[in-house]
Amino acid sequence: MAVQNVLLRVTVPKRTGRKRKRGSNDPFEYHAEGRDVLDEDAEDAPIAPPLTAEQLRRRLIDNTDAYTVQPVATIKQTHRFRALPDFQLQAGSQPVMDQIGKSLVNPTCESPVISDLLRKKLTRIVSSIKNFHLDMTPGRPANEELIAPPNFTSFEQSLNYLYKQNPGVTHLTDEQGRVKTVNTQAPKKRQVVSVPHDIDEVPTEPPKGLPAIEKQSEALQQCVKNLLELLENRPAVTRRVACNLIDWGNEALFKEATQYVGYSFKSGPFRDTLVKYGLDPRTDPKYRCYQTFSFQLIAKDKVIAAAKKMRDGKNQWIRSDRYRKDEEPSHVFDGKSMTTNGKTWQVCDIKEPVLADLLATEDLRSEFDVSLDLRLFANPF
Repeated sequence: MAVQNVLLRVTVPKRTGRKRKRGSNDPFEYHAEGRDVLDEDAEDAPIAPPLTAEQLRRRLIDNTDAYTVQPVATIKQTHRFRALPDFQLQAGSQPVMDQIGKSLVNPTCESPVISDLLRKKLTRIVSSIKNFHLDMTPGRPANEELIAPPNFTSFEQSLNYLYKQNPGVTHLTDEQGRVKTVNTQAPKKRQVVSVPHDIDEVPTEPPKGLPAIEKQSEALQQCVKNLLELLENRPAVTRRVACNLIDWGNEALFKEATQYVGYSFKSGPFRDTLVKYGLDPRTDPKYRCYQTFSFQLIAKDKVIAAAKKMRDGKNQWIRSDRYRKDEEPSHVFDGKSMTTNGKTWQVCDIKEPVLADLLATEDLRSEFDVSLDLRLFANPF
């Protein structure tokens, strides 16, 4: 579109690195961040981020008699977009879009030679629109391209990336001379020891690449000590049981401590439990009481709140009270009180009389059945 604009260059004084408290007559003082920008012509000088409109306005106010305005060019034409012009779609090869273009956007008809034939032209346009139809056959045809969405993005403005290297990413050279990219701010990866339910031998010690516990923080050492004492009395525990019975600090510390004390099964009746290194609960029927059952209990008010969020389009997962240390042991199921801070229960923690009587059966297998890759109410022994 045609416009009559002028491109201006506004120049404000460069920062010298000297500062003083606004409104005072104290002498100017140099600051470290100011000295970093003194030599802006240096090759290794940091690239300053672009000024925002508010920052530029503030500088103009502070330098009323010092800034200059210079016209650079005139702008006679400009383009305006209703949305970000970052996406393009060539719809000519799409059958559906081609049909829309012929029937709705540019209906086929002969151009009238004289104005008297305008009525006939409109009649042909209406007829062409009526002939437009979509294939409503269920299922998507083979090699059929989808219609373009009404919006390609929800952003109204493009992101300002500044094209700068992530400050948390550094480049290191390994022993072979190869350059590797390392994220120094990435969280530590845990060496999770998780084995299948039918493994021949269970792990007997922590992974070899694990740092020595003596070199870790006192909080982590204490958490490991508490877990080891718990596993001496109860060789297989769920996370909720451990969090209710010992002082575990915080969730991140607890997760890091588990790799020093035990392993877990990926599936089977002992899934979701932390088992002491070197102990195989499948070798003796006496360990059957540490099997786990999983079923989710959700309070009625939380169900109603979650349904309302879904109706409002604000569905989100909230970790409300998971692993919270309650006054009552939340890992015990007595059939009277209900807790919603977990979904896994162990057989030894089911105190409801009817269920406890059913699980206390003496009709047991002599050997563990590895073919049962399910957590059933029937004992796998």
